[in-house]
Amino acid sequence: MDKILKPKNKEPAEVIKVPQECIKSELVLPQFKSMCEEIICSICLDIVWNPVSCGKCTSPFSKTCLGKWFQLKENKCPKGCAFEKAEFPLILKRMMNKIEFNCQYKSKGCKETVLYEDFFTHVNSCPFAPYKCIYPGCNVTGDRKSILEHSKSCNFFLGHCQKCRFLLKRADYYAHKENKNNICFDKCLTTIEKLISQNDTLKKENAEINKKLLELKKVNNEVMKEIKYKGASLKENNEKFKAIEKILKDKNCSHDLKLEDHTNGDLEINCDTCFKDNLKLSLGCRQCNIDFCLNCFKPKLTEPITCKKCHVLKLLNFNSEILEFDCDNCKSIIKTEYCFDCRECNYDLCFECYRKELSKTKDCIIF
Repeated sequence: MDKILKPKNKEPAEVIKVPQECIKSELVLPQFKSMCEEIICSICLDIVWNPVSCGKCTSPFSKTCLGKWFQLKENKCPKGCAFEKAEFPLILKRMMNKIEFNCQYKSKGCKETVLYEDFFTHVNSCPFAPYKCIYPGCNVTGDRKSILEHSKSCNFFLGHCQKCRFLLKRADYYAHKENKNNICFDKCLTTIEKLISQNDTLKKENAEINKKLLELKKVNNEVMKEIKYKGASLKENNEKFKAIEKILKDKNCSHDLKLEDHTNGDLEINCDTCFKDNLKLSLGCRQCNIDFCLNCFKPKLTEPITCKKCHVLKLLNFNSEILEFDCDNCKSIIKTEYCFDCRECNYDLCFECYRKELSKTKDCIIF
């Protein structure tokens, strides 16, 4: 036999809660009765709950009782004075919390005694309190044990058909199970069609997500390559910086380094960092006899010279017998074996013009 599904983590019996109003005076344990004279509600004559005082006559009232009173007589104290709300004395609040009460379901078998502040917490969970069936439409009440037993056969209990998952009351479940008038069959078809439609939609969404994921993976791979390249380049540059700084420190050189052309010179200039020999162009200090090739010193140029389209000019080594370059700045023919060039824009600067442009850049440590 198929079982009707029970609700998860929910007991089918629910306590009928007692409203938090004044506590009946007869529930006070005999040894605490003498302490209750100052905490009797002046309206209902029971023990106050959520107490307030009248600032004029100092009479105690329950907040609930006073609210009902004011619906009849607005701002008129039950004692006849003009009501002024005042805080209930702290000493009386402390005393109240020491008073013990019998449970109001003592006559039904509860033997618990509870403190004032725990009274409603207890009675609203007491196993001897009246309970009701939780299923909508069912009005059966009784003690907790009887309601739990009742829930096993309650006709308002809701469950799902194991085949079509249709939500049913217990009274309709077995008729539905026998599939009278093809109810279950029709419901199954509707459910299957709905699931197929949802599945198709999810497939399309999944395909789009996978497509976007592949695109993101490609972008991520490119970014990771660039990060790796830049990381390696940064590490190499840092090593060059340290080597240059060490050389300048060891030789105690504090002069500005100059860009020099050694194409027609007789000196053999070597780089003090990478030891490359026969340099045609170098950044150096003749007073301290220090020279660096442009490749080693290039990372130090914080604002490199660019063409009009912002491409960085590169050092070009050419044979003047085959090619002839004109400087786009001074319009003269470049006669050295070197020029600073952008092949993409066909833009060239001679040594002197590049040096002048370099001297204008900000934060450059050369000039």
